[in-house]
Amino acid sequence: MKVIIVDDQPVVIKGITSILSTNGESIKEIKEALNIQEAMTILIREEVEIAIIDLKLNKENGLDIVTRSKEMNIRTKFIILTEFMSKENFERAEQLGVDGYILKEAFVEDILYAINIIIHSLLLNNYLSITNK
Repeated sequence: MKVIIVDDQPVVIKGITSILSTNGESIKEIKEALNIQEAMTILIREEVEIAIIDLKLNKENGLDIVTRSKEMNIRTKFIILTEFMSKENFERAEQLGVDGYILKEAFVEDILYAINIIIHSLLLNNYLSITNK
């Protein structure tokens, strides 16, 4: 699996990368982006299975990455990370079909659990698409 981490704070990206490196062999490559433009460039050029996106990217909203990706039929699974729970942002994420919504203060195990659920669903979908041909 290829993952992209989008956060405006490099230290957060490094921390999440470190967490993901403990996740066994399912994650083959981790890409990094500091803003929406960098993230969209990577999502357009590469087949990224999972995007982990900070909700607040300086003055930008990470959900805009999801919106643009959906408009372009990019088939990535999205996990939103946020420092603050807001009903408005949560509802927008839900309407966009975000696959996970996690508070940054969550335990490492919770973050890994959410990612593993998405990885397993992707693997199952891949398996089913192969066996149904």
